[in-house]
Amino acid sequence: MGSTLVKIKSTGSTLADPSVLRKIESKVAKPSIAKFAFAGYDDMRFGQGTEVFGPIHSNGGIRFDGIAHNIVTSGITTYDDPDHDGGSEIGVHTHVRVPPATGVDENYQATEANPNSIPARPDVFQAGRLISQPTIDSQVLRQI
Repeated sequence: MGSTLVKIKSTGSTLADPSVLRKIESKVAKPSIAKFAFAGYDDMRFGQGTEVFGPIHSNGGIRFDGIAHNIVTSGITTYDDPDHDGGSEIGVHTHVRVPPATGVDENYQATEANPNSIPARPDVFQAGRLISQPTIDSQVLRQI
């Protein structure tokens, strides 16, 4: 009770020799929202000095100015960051200056915007970042 784990067993044979039976067993489960350190339906901002070790996902945009040790994902492609004027940046972006520079630049970041490819930025996103990822059902998030 309370688990999404299901065990599936199947037995079959071939047409060539129906007397030979083979059995397989598999376990499948519905992914849990508990796998995320942070998960949200709306936009998120993580400020300078933030350090997160688990995966992060938002159905909206994410501005991340700390260090993410795990993957950071967003359900959207572009994000109009409300903290500055300018164009939209990619769904998961940062304003941390590229090393060897330090600190955060509060202005629009053209290098963090489409149509550019997503910069690796391992200084911020140590396991990477992905955009346009499957969203989390809002009903699931409301139950948390």
